[in-house]
Amino acid sequence: MCPEKIVVFGITGSIGLNTEKVISAFPDNYSIVGCSCGKNIEKLNEIITRHSSITDVCVTDDSSKYNVKGRVQVHSGEEGLFDLLVLWLYRSMTTLRMITFHLKSISIQSNRLY
Repeated sequence: MCPEKIVVFGITGSIGLNTEKVISAFPDNYSIVGCSCGKNIEKLNEIITRHSSITDVCVTDDSSKYNVKGRVQVHSGEEGLFDLLVLWLYRSMTTLRMITFHLKSISIQSNRLY
């Protein structure tokens, strides 16, 4: 089974760091695909290094985005937060579509048994 894809807003804050630790403890179940941070770009770069699954990040302002390292798409400001939200929704809907398709497949197969 594929790990659940997670976007963590505020990943460099205390709650975000604890969330990242929990996700790291269960790599078969969860993966971080996107995250946002305020001004702690150094901590963000450490997290990006630990999680190769991160494809998109958002920082507070445009000037900070040039300090982000790694092969990630860097967004900034409120618009960047919205982009991360859309990313999460899109990936969630894709997962829901796959689950729905799987359930329909099971339903069709079970109808053939009767």
